Amino acid sequence: MKEQKTYHDGPDAGNHLDENGLAVYAEYLRHQRDDLPDELRIHVENCGHCRAEIMALTDLLDDIPESRVTNHESRVTNHASRILRLIASLAAVVLLAWIIQLFRDKHPESAPTIVSTPQDTQVVMDTTLDIFVYAQAFIPDPDLESLVSATFREAGNPLPEGPSNDRIFHPGDTLRITWSPEPGQSHSFTILDNQGFPRTAWEKLGDSPFSLIIDLTPGLYYWKFTGEKVLWKVGRFTVRETEDERLETKRPRDQETRDKRP
Repeated sequence: MKEQKTYHDGPDAGNHLDENGLAVYAEYLRHQRDDLPDELRIHVENCGHCRAEIMALTDLLDDIPESRVTNHESRVTNHASRILRLIASLAAVVLLAWIIQLFRDKHPESAPTIVSTPQDTQVVMDTTLDIFVYAQAFIPDPDLESLVSATFREAGNPLPEGPSNDRIFHPGDTLRITWSPEPGQSHSFTILDNQGFPRTAWEKLGDSPFSLIIDLTPGLYYWKFTGEKVLWKVGRFTVRETEDERLETKRPRDQETRDKRP
Protein backbone atom coordinates (compact mmCIF):
# COMPACT_ATOMS: atom_id res chain seq x y z
CA MET A 1 0.00 0.00 0.00
CA LYS A 2 1.34 3.48 -0.92
CA GLU A 3 2.45 5.51 2.08
CA GLN A 4 0.17 8.52 2.61
CA LYS A 5 1.70 11.84 3.59
CA THR A 6 -0.26 14.52 5.44
CA TYR A 7 -0.42 18.18 4.46
CA HIS A 8 -0.09 21.12 6.86
CA ASP A 9 0.16 24.82 6.02
CA GLY A 10 3.58 26.21 6.80
CA PRO A 11 3.93 29.21 9.15
CA ASP A 12 4.78 31.53 6.22
CA ALA A 13 2.24 30.21 3.70
CA GLY A 14 0.50 33.63 3.35
CA ASN A 15 -1.95 33.86 0.47
CA HIS A 16 -0.22 31.15 -1.60
CA LEU A 17 0.87 27.55 -0.99
CA ASP A 18 4.25 26.97 0.56
CA GLU A 19 6.74 24.37 -0.68
CA ASN A 20 4.96 21.59 1.25
CA GLY A 21 1.59 22.37 -0.34
CA LEU A 22 3.02 22.58 -3.85
CA ALA A 23 4.86 19.30 -3.33
CA VAL A 24 1.72 17.49 -2.11
CA TYR A 25 -0.35 18.64 -5.11
CA ALA A 26 2.48 17.76 -7.53
CA GLU A 27 2.66 14.25 -6.03
CA TYR A 28 -1.12 13.89 -6.52
CA LEU A 29 -0.93 14.88 -10.20
CA ARG A 30 2.00 12.46 -10.71
CA HIS A 31 -0.05 9.61 -9.10
CA GLN A 32 2.37 9.32 -6.17
CA ARG A 33 -0.46 9.69 -3.64
CA ASP A 34 -4.09 8.53 -3.78
CA ASP A 35 -5.88 11.43 -2.12
CA LEU A 36 -5.75 15.20 -1.87
CA PRO A 37 -6.76 17.30 1.17
CA ASP A 38 -9.98 19.23 0.54
CA GLU A 39 -8.51 22.51 1.77
CA LEU A 40 -5.62 22.13 -0.65
CA ARG A 41 -7.93 21.32 -3.59
CA ILE A 42 -10.19 24.32 -2.82
CA HIS A 43 -7.24 26.69 -2.59
CA VAL A 44 -5.80 25.59 -5.94
CA GLU A 45 -9.21 25.83 -7.64
CA ASN A 46 -9.41 29.49 -6.62
CA CYS A 47 -5.76 30.55 -6.94
CA GLY A 48 -4.38 30.92 -10.46
CA HIS A 49 -0.87 31.67 -9.18
CA CYS A 50 -0.60 28.37 -7.30
CA ARG A 51 -2.08 26.41 -10.22
CA ALA A 52 0.62 27.80 -12.48
CA GLU A 53 3.40 26.88 -10.03
CA ILE A 54 1.99 23.38 -9.50
CA MET A 55 1.81 22.56 -13.22
CA ALA A 56 5.27 23.99 -13.87
CA LEU A 57 6.65 22.01 -10.92
CA THR A 58 4.98 18.82 -12.19
CA ASP A 59 6.49 19.28 -15.64
CA LEU A 60 9.90 19.94 -14.05
CA LEU A 61 9.68 16.75 -11.99
CA ASP A 62 8.64 14.78 -15.10
CA ASP A 63 11.78 16.02 -16.86
CA ILE A 64 14.09 14.79 -14.07
CA PRO A 65 15.38 11.19 -14.59
CA GLU A 66 13.34 8.87 -12.43
CA SER A 67 16.42 7.38 -10.77
CA ARG A 68 17.38 10.75 -9.24
CA VAL A 69 14.09 10.99 -7.36
CA THR A 70 13.25 7.40 -6.50
CA ASN A 71 16.58 5.57 -6.30
CA HIS A 72 17.23 6.55 -2.69
CA GLU A 73 13.65 5.84 -1.68
CA SER A 74 13.69 2.38 -3.27
CA ARG A 75 16.88 1.44 -1.36
CA VAL A 76 15.43 2.61 1.93
CA THR A 77 12.13 0.81 1.35
CA ASN A 78 13.98 -2.48 1.15
CA HIS A 79 15.58 -1.82 4.53
CA ALA A 80 13.68 -2.73 7.66
CA SER A 81 14.93 0.19 9.77
CA ARG A 82 12.21 2.72 10.64
CA ILE A 83 14.89 5.31 11.31
CA LEU A 84 16.17 5.09 7.75
CA ARG A 85 12.62 5.37 6.44
CA LEU A 86 12.24 8.63 8.35
CA ILE A 87 15.54 9.91 6.95
CA ALA A 88 14.40 9.03 3.42
CA SER A 89 11.14 10.96 3.89
CA LEU A 90 13.03 14.02 5.13
CA ALA A 91 15.44 13.78 2.20
CA ALA A 92 12.53 13.66 -0.25
CA VAL A 93 10.98 16.79 1.30
CA VAL A 94 14.32 18.61 1.11
CA LEU A 95 14.73 17.58 -2.55
CA LEU A 96 11.25 18.83 -3.45
CA ALA A 97 11.85 22.09 -1.58
CA TRP A 98 15.11 22.57 -3.49
CA ILE A 99 13.39 21.94 -6.83
CA ILE A 100 10.61 24.42 -5.97
CA GLN A 101 13.15 27.07 -4.97
CA LEU A 102 15.16 26.40 -8.13
CA PHE A 103 12.03 26.84 -10.24
CA ARG A 104 11.13 30.11 -8.50
CA ASP A 105 14.63 31.47 -9.04
CA LYS A 106 14.59 30.67 -12.76
CA HIS A 107 10.94 31.58 -13.44
CA PRO A 108 10.09 34.90 -11.74
CA GLU A 109 6.45 35.83 -11.60
CA SER A 110 5.45 37.46 -14.87
CA ALA A 111 4.14 41.01 -14.64
CA PRO A 112 0.46 41.37 -15.59
CA THR A 113 -0.47 43.50 -18.59
CA ILE A 114 -2.89 46.41 -18.04
CA VAL A 115 -5.30 47.14 -20.90
CA SER A 116 -8.23 49.52 -21.26
CA THR A 117 -11.74 48.48 -22.25
CA PRO A 118 -14.07 50.76 -24.27
CA GLN A 119 -15.50 51.90 -20.93
CA ASP A 120 -11.99 52.95 -19.79
CA THR A 121 -12.05 50.28 -17.13
CA GLN A 122 -8.64 48.77 -16.42
CA VAL A 123 -8.50 44.99 -16.53
CA VAL A 124 -5.58 42.79 -15.50
CA MET A 125 -4.76 40.18 -18.15
CA ASP A 126 -2.78 37.23 -16.82
CA THR A 127 -0.01 36.28 -19.24
CA THR A 128 0.11 32.72 -17.90
CA LEU A 129 -3.48 31.86 -18.87
CA ASP A 130 -2.33 28.90 -20.94
CA ILE A 131 -0.76 27.32 -17.84
CA PHE A 132 -3.96 27.84 -15.85
CA VAL A 133 -6.07 26.22 -18.57
CA TYR A 134 -3.66 23.27 -18.66
CA ALA A 135 -3.90 22.86 -14.88
CA GLN A 136 -7.71 23.05 -14.93
CA ALA A 137 -7.85 20.10 -17.34
CA PHE A 138 -6.50 17.76 -14.62
CA ILE A 139 -8.80 18.75 -11.72
CA PRO A 140 -11.18 15.85 -10.88
CA ASP A 141 -14.94 16.27 -11.10
CA PRO A 142 -16.49 15.42 -7.67
CA ASP A 143 -19.73 14.00 -9.11
CA LEU A 144 -17.96 11.75 -11.61
CA GLU A 145 -15.41 10.69 -8.99
CA SER A 146 -18.25 9.38 -6.81
CA LEU A 147 -19.51 7.29 -9.74
CA VAL A 148 -16.04 5.86 -10.41
CA SER A 149 -16.07 4.15 -7.02
CA ALA A 150 -19.76 3.17 -7.16
CA THR A 151 -20.98 -0.43 -7.36
CA PHE A 152 -23.77 -0.94 -9.91
CA ARG A 153 -26.57 -3.49 -9.66
CA GLU A 154 -25.81 -7.05 -10.69
CA ALA A 155 -29.00 -8.06 -12.55
CA GLY A 156 -28.20 -8.10 -16.26
CA ASN A 157 -24.82 -6.44 -15.69
CA PRO A 158 -22.65 -7.03 -18.79
CA LEU A 159 -19.55 -6.52 -16.57
CA PRO A 160 -17.74 -3.97 -18.75
CA GLU A 161 -13.99 -3.69 -18.25
CA GLY A 162 -11.81 -0.82 -19.43
CA PRO A 163 -8.53 0.90 -18.58
CA SER A 164 -7.59 1.16 -14.90
CA ASN A 165 -8.46 4.43 -13.19
CA ASP A 166 -4.79 5.44 -12.95
CA ARG A 167 -4.02 4.60 -16.61
CA ILE A 168 -2.07 7.25 -18.54
CA PHE A 169 -2.54 7.38 -22.32
CA HIS A 170 -0.65 9.34 -24.96
CA PRO A 171 -2.11 10.46 -28.29
CA GLY A 172 -2.08 7.49 -30.64
CA ASP A 173 -2.49 4.86 -27.88
CA THR A 174 -5.38 2.38 -28.06
CA LEU A 175 -8.18 2.33 -25.47
CA ARG A 176 -10.02 -1.02 -25.21
CA ILE A 177 -13.39 -1.90 -23.61
CA THR A 178 -14.69 -5.46 -23.15
CA TRP A 179 -18.02 -6.77 -21.86
CA SER A 180 -20.32 -9.78 -21.93
CA PRO A 181 -23.03 -9.13 -24.55
CA GLU A 182 -26.63 -10.00 -23.70
CA PRO A 183 -29.10 -10.94 -26.49
CA GLY A 184 -31.31 -8.01 -27.42
CA GLN A 185 -29.35 -5.52 -25.32
CA SER A 186 -27.85 -2.32 -26.78
CA HIS A 187 -24.84 -0.63 -25.18
CA SER A 188 -23.22 2.79 -25.58
CA PHE A 189 -19.80 4.21 -24.72
CA THR A 190 -19.14 7.89 -23.92
CA ILE A 191 -15.99 9.85 -23.08
CA LEU A 192 -16.40 13.00 -20.94
CA ASP A 193 -13.90 15.69 -19.96
CA ASN A 194 -13.12 16.57 -16.34
CA GLN A 195 -16.06 18.98 -16.23
CA GLY A 196 -18.58 16.34 -17.25
CA PHE A 197 -19.08 17.47 -20.86
CA PRO A 198 -19.27 14.65 -23.44
CA ARG A 199 -16.36 14.75 -25.87
CA THR A 200 -17.34 11.79 -28.05
CA ALA A 201 -19.83 8.91 -27.94
CA TRP A 202 -20.62 5.62 -29.68
CA GLU A 203 -24.18 4.28 -29.80
CA LYS A 204 -25.31 0.68 -30.28
CA LEU A 205 -21.95 -0.97 -29.89
CA GLY A 206 -21.41 -4.24 -31.70
CA ASP A 207 -19.79 -7.30 -30.22
CA SER A 208 -17.11 -7.03 -27.55
CA PRO A 209 -14.38 -5.79 -27.57
CA PHE A 210 -14.52 -2.13 -28.60
CA SER A 211 -11.27 -0.24 -29.36
CA LEU A 212 -10.45 3.35 -30.28
CA ILE A 213 -7.33 5.40 -30.90
CA ILE A 214 -6.77 8.18 -28.36
CA ASP A 215 -6.97 11.62 -30.02
CA LEU A 216 -7.54 13.93 -27.04
CA THR A 217 -5.73 16.93 -25.63
CA PRO A 218 -3.86 16.41 -22.31
CA GLY A 219 -6.15 16.25 -19.30
CA LEU A 220 -8.27 14.03 -17.05
CA TYR A 221 -11.14 12.15 -18.73
CA TYR A 222 -14.00 9.87 -17.68
CA TRP A 223 -15.78 7.11 -19.59
CA LYS A 224 -19.29 5.72 -19.20
CA PHE A 225 -20.63 2.36 -20.37
CA THR A 226 -24.44 2.39 -20.49
CA GLY A 227 -27.39 0.28 -21.55
CA GLU A 228 -30.61 1.62 -23.00
CA LYS A 229 -31.82 2.94 -19.63
CA VAL A 230 -29.11 2.08 -17.10
CA LEU A 231 -25.56 3.15 -16.31
CA TRP A 232 -23.33 0.11 -15.90
CA LYS A 233 -19.87 1.53 -15.20
CA VAL A 234 -17.82 4.75 -14.96
CA GLY A 235 -14.04 4.92 -15.14
CA ARG A 236 -11.36 7.54 -15.63
CA PHE A 237 -8.02 7.88 -17.39
CA THR A 238 -5.42 10.57 -18.05
CA VAL A 239 -4.00 11.80 -21.35
CA ARG A 240 -0.52 13.36 -21.38
CA GLU A 241 1.75 14.63 -24.11
CA THR A 242 4.42 12.37 -25.53
CA GLU A 243 8.03 13.39 -25.02
CA ASP A 244 8.28 14.46 -28.68
CA GLU A 245 5.17 16.65 -28.35
CA ARG A 246 6.50 18.24 -25.18
CA LEU A 247 9.80 19.09 -26.85
CA GLU A 248 7.96 20.44 -29.89
CA THR A 249 5.84 22.66 -27.62
CA LYS A 250 8.89 24.02 -25.81
CA ARG A 251 11.05 24.51 -28.91
CA PRO A 252 9.33 27.68 -30.30
CA ARG A 253 9.50 29.36 -26.89
CA ASP A 254 13.19 28.47 -26.51
CA GLN A 255 13.89 29.70 -30.05
CA GLU A 256 12.12 32.99 -29.34
CA THR A 257 14.25 33.47 -26.22
CA ARG A 258 17.46 32.87 -28.19
CA ASP A 259 16.36 35.31 -30.90
CA LYS A 260 15.97 38.08 -28.30
CA ARG A 261 19.49 37.64 -26.94
CA PRO A 262 21.99 40.34 -28.01
